[in-house]
Amino acid sequence: MTKLVRAGLYGLGGLAVLAAAAVGGGSWWLKKQFHKDAVARQLEAACQGKVTLDSSELELWSSPARWRLAGLAVSALQAPEGAPAGPVLKLKEAVLEVSLMDLLGGTLEVRRLTLDGLEASEYLSPEGDSQLAAVLGKSKDKSKTEAKAKPVAKAGGEKKKPDEEKKPAVFQADQLGMTVRVHEARLSGGRLFIHNRVNKTKTRLEDLNFALTGIDVDPANLQEHNRAAVELSAKLTLEGRGKVGGEMQDVRFAFLDLAGGGTMRPFDPVTGIWNPLSEWELTLAKGSALAGYMTMGQADADAVKKLADFGLDVSDLPMGGELTEPAVLRLSFQDNRITVREDARLVMPEYEVRMAAESWLNSAEDAQDLGIRLVCGAELDRRLRAAAVGSGLPEAVADGVFKAFQDETTRHLAFDVRATGQLTKPKIGANWDKALERLLKGGAVDGLLRGLLK
Repeated sequence: MTKLVRAGLYGLGGLAVLAAAAVGGGSWWLKKQFHKDAVARQLEAACQGKVTLDSSELELWSSPARWRLAGLAVSALQAPEGAPAGPVLKLKEAVLEVSLMDLLGGTLEVRRLTLDGLEASEYLSPEGDSQLAAVLGKSKDKSKTEAKAKPVAKAGGEKKKPDEEKKPAVFQADQLGMTVRVHEARLSGGRLFIHNRVNKTKTRLEDLNFALTGIDVDPANLQEHNRAAVELSAKLTLEGRGKVGGEMQDVRFAFLDLAGGGTMRPFDPVTGIWNPLSEWELTLAKGSALAGYMTMGQADADAVKKLADFGLDVSDLPMGGELTEPAVLRLSFQDNRITVREDARLVMPEYEVRMAAESWLNSAEDAQDLGIRLVCGAELDRRLRAAAVGSGLPEAVADGVFKAFQDETTRHLAFDVRATGQLTKPKIGANWDKALERLLKGGAVDGLLRGLLK
């Protein structure tokens, strides 16, 4: 994605040269460069793929100048074994409107950039070969890779490691060469499908609508001019293989119907390096679902057994499920990591889930660390308390149990868990520290303490 952004910024900057050529009398030459065949050849050279294009129209002397593309499709020249046939990138229409006079004055003033019907398909083979990488970059050359892996001599005869030879390329704000202002950049009706054979997941992003407005970037003053407003709506489905009842099965990890907005800082204001940081307020619609394919007993049998010792049988309680009301999430996003900025509340049929601030997940690294509290609804709370009392526990012990596992706000029973490890293979365990903290504050009996710690 960074490579695409970098290429796009370079391309927009190059419009300054084209504008100068047009004013100098070279409009015939300029229109020739924007003919559909010429554009297809330029895209093929840049993306290492087979490009087809229905039309490319340049309206040079309109105000603002307008460039419209339609019917773009990009296919891989060499795809990984097992990858599906067909284009990996498709675009119904793109429209770019730019003020040429501002461009000549050193400011890229984009009035409108719209991408309608953008579709992308990604396939990652079991060996990690990417279908999109075959389009966006050159295919792997094993002989070159092996050659690069050999140590290279430093001055004085010392060997240096391969990763010391060349640091990853970065894009810096001063490479823009001008101030950039974009009134509106919008993607409508987008779709993304990723089939990852490495971690055996399928990701579907549908009905994607994304907008950047009020983009203001001045490389000479990033402290004051380094921002954009963002809007997003989409439906995200994540499917894969999960262990249920001791057997691996096809499961749905999540279905999110989300919408919201926020702000973005494109460049690091100190180093000037492209490193977007965005802060969001997103609403998950009623009917969205998180997990729900396993029970607490399947997720952590040991923790459930400890609770059962005190008459609290939650073995059949689903871990997750559908939302019965909308949920508001305040998040930050940077370097593929989503971090929860404020405690979040998600209401499900039998209980509500509270996600602690500073919880995070990283889909690119298939990693997470989520602090979660399950707070029982009124009916589930009543049922569990009745079962505990009916189990024959002494009244004093039962009272200690309820104090240890009682939410401070609702006074309903609550259970703290922590999800770590891979998103596709989460490690879910009881967070006993929270229960013990409430236990000590509640003045419960020593016997309960020993039971929780055994």
